[in-house]
Amino acid sequence: MTIKHFICTFNTNSKIEFNDIETVSSKAFMNDATIVHVSFDDKLKKIQQSAFENVENLEIVEINSPKSLFYQNDKDSNDTGRNNLVLVQTYFSTERKQKRLEIQTHSFKNCLKLHTVIFPKVKEIIIEKEAFAGCESLRTVVLIANKVTFTENPFYDCKKDLCFVCNKNSSVDKFARENGFRTIYV
Repeated sequence: MTIKHFICTFNTNSKIEFNDIETVSSKAFMNDATIVHVSFDDKLKKIQQSAFENVENLEIVEINSPKSLFYQNDKDSNDTGRNNLVLVQTYFSTERKQKRLEIQTHSFKNCLKLHTVIFPKVKEIIIEKEAFAGCESLRTVVLIANKVTFTENPFYDCKKDLCFVCNKNSSVDKFARENGFRTIYV
């Protein structure tokens, strides 16, 4: 059985992994104070309006990011940096199973501790207006998709030291430059 819609809350202060979820329903986690790190697999297609709005302790959102991307190799501490670089390069060069991802209006609005968002490399991502508005700690958005559409400014009220990891001359690069944000190219 495949679950297509999911609504619930958790009482935990750890990473929450969602598998086989296609849609996070509107206001599903709104005002939750326990969520710190959220991870979705490659089945996710949509995060509806205000799904994570005002989640005060949320710090990291990963959408189809391999666990190994953030894994530190303790066996050979001299080679860790090189291994992680290879993992990151592999992640960016591999297109995921998803074809389209939609982040609706106010999905992560006012998540005051949110500092990192990692989107998958997919054919199309749509991020609606004010999806990340008021995320005052947001510093890194990894956004390497073939086509990214912004409706107005999803990052309204975010600080100007926000940095987008993106392809040079992409729509994300253009958006970042037009709105005074920084970029790092892959």
